[in-house]
Amino acid sequence: EWSSSPENYYASCDSSGWQEHVNLCAENLYLTMLKANRELLSPVVVHLLQQVSSSCPVGVDPAALPGDRVGGIPSPVLLKDAVYNAVAVGAYELHDYVDWTPWLRSTLLQELAEGRQEFKPVRRRVARLIAQWVARVEHEDRPAVYRGLIEAMTVQDACMQLTAVDALRTLIDDWNFRDEQFVEFVGPTMTVLVRNLSDASELDSQTQTFNLMNLIIERMGDNIRPYVEPILRLLPQLWQDAEGMSLVRIQVLLAMQRLVHVLGMDCPAAFPLVLPHLEYSINVQHPESISLMEDGLGLLLVAARNAPAVAGPGAASTSGQAASSGTTMQWTPESAAAAAAPLLAQVPALATAMASSTEHIQLGMQVLSSLVLLGGQPLLQRYGQEVSSIFLNFLGNVSERGMLLLFPVLDLIVSVAPQAAADVLQPVLHKLLALLLAGQESTLVISNAMVVYARVLLQNPGAFPLVFQQAAAQGFSAPRKEGSAPPPPGLAPPDALLWSFIDLWTDSFDGLASTRYRKTCALGLCSLLLLPSPAVLACIDSMLVAVTGVWNEQEGGADGEVRAEVGAEYSWAAGDEGIIDISVATASEDAEGEAIRRRALAAADPVNTLKLGPTLRGSLHQAAEAHGPPFQAAMSQMDPAIMAQLKVAAGL
Repeated sequence: EWSSSPENYYASCDSSGWQEHVNLCAENLYLTMLKANRELLSPVVVHLLQQVSSSCPVGVDPAALPGDRVGGIPSPVLLKDAVYNAVAVGAYELHDYVDWTPWLRSTLLQELAEGRQEFKPVRRRVARLIAQWVARVEHEDRPAVYRGLIEAMTVQDACMQLTAVDALRTLIDDWNFRDEQFVEFVGPTMTVLVRNLSDASELDSQTQTFNLMNLIIERMGDNIRPYVEPILRLLPQLWQDAEGMSLVRIQVLLAMQRLVHVLGMDCPAAFPLVLPHLEYSINVQHPESISLMEDGLGLLLVAARNAPAVAGPGAASTSGQAASSGTTMQWTPESAAAAAAPLLAQVPALATAMASSTEHIQLGMQVLSSLVLLGGQPLLQRYGQEVSSIFLNFLGNVSERGMLLLFPVLDLIVSVAPQAAADVLQPVLHKLLALLLAGQESTLVISNAMVVYARVLLQNPGAFPLVFQQAAAQGFSAPRKEGSAPPPPGLAPPDALLWSFIDLWTDSFDGLASTRYRKTCALGLCSLLLLPSPAVLACIDSMLVAVTGVWNEQEGGADGEVRAEVGAEYSWAAGDEGIIDISVATASEDAEGEAIRRRALAAADPVNTLKLGPTLRGSLHQAAEAHGPPFQAAMSQMDPAIMAQLKVAAGL
């Protein structure tokens, strides 16, 4: 079977369950007996090892070996193979009985390099032995082991190749792996792996080989950079050869993710090779997109996060990282924008993919966040309709968890481009307003949605009343809940909607747990005080209760000390569950390009720069001018306890 179908032979010996084959069942029985009778059987195994080492020594002429032959293999070689297998299977139990390091140096490394056909079983078994005894391989022996395994991977025998691939994977995935020791072997290993991939006929064989390739890229970090371009140039042919084999193409996409991440802000050099496969994967017109979509989106996410940024305000703290990231090109605003353009052009495909299914909403929101950070206002001006359509498709059509994934991205869009967002998101804000006032959403959804409106009030207050004016013009009115108080009489339709909105906002305010979001909402309410609407004055008590409550939490310490620090960093992960567990995509959260963009945005964010107390004081003064005498009348009727707290918070 080994000769006729080496890949199937490898699978039957090393990849199957023990119940499926007699040899694996025998190994399992032996291991069970060894565990139960370790002190009795271990010396027997060691004695057998000594016997076969004497009867079939290293370098012996196979013609001189006595006994019968099976398939041209002398029986002493087959016996040695069996004993080596026993030592491999029982590695843990035999740990204290085998003097591993001298045996490796004097015998196993030579047998790993043995090229004669008669010793092929022992050569393969040595590779498996090394994989099982990886914890005992000393650092100084690893280069020789790497060399031997890479040489074994070049043998024109798929079973030998796959065994060596598995052994090398075990060594690289080991806790004691040192990337600097493997640098000289990266090029030869990748060359051999790519050749073996094109020769492999079984899907499992291709997947196993790709897994090693991806592991090397992951573990080598910046040391892989000199080999990134040659590796990338090999991947398109592998993609072409894997037509109809989605699992292999997934491995190609994962390799591209890792290589793009290694390049960091130099990744635009890889875009000509990467983008065709990315575009194919996220194009719903291709049947394979069902299988490739997640990894295609992951590749787009990694590329967007690593896309170059121009260091500006807030980026000073990253300069050391930039120097150590290996970036070779100095980016100007023009060159960075040109490099980002092919990624931003994927927004229509992203919108179509998101419209086709809610399956990838988490990862899609991550991608959209990074593209918005990357493209800013120009992205919204060019692809605003597509961005808006993503939210319109999801709002009201997904679960509570899905709704909660949308709001941080809406908050980000308004933060990045307040003016452009006002036009792009008007339909979204209308639909969200209708959903909130309909009374069908949970308190958690309502309180988090209010962050978006607070952000609009904070960074583009002129756009806020338009939402209510246009909703009223379209005939929308807030449904009355049973037992709820009606709006004050005489309010115009837009003011009646606003009153219902503020009442809902303040009622759900304590459903918001995030310190940052609570401050955002408090600042938004301060901005809302300036809106010359009778609805604001009708709700002023509850608004000020919410604002002073947040002031107490965050700034109301002794002598004005801050009690709760609002973080300056932005994370668009939409909570702990905001991203699919893709290792490269997760690691790319700290990509230098996106880190610079986040810091620049954080440095300009009013939530980070404004103190709530002084902001409240200034808003009260401006509100008195905006509303005139009705404001003074409303303040004079305020509950004394609220007024006392207000005076402390605002420093009146």
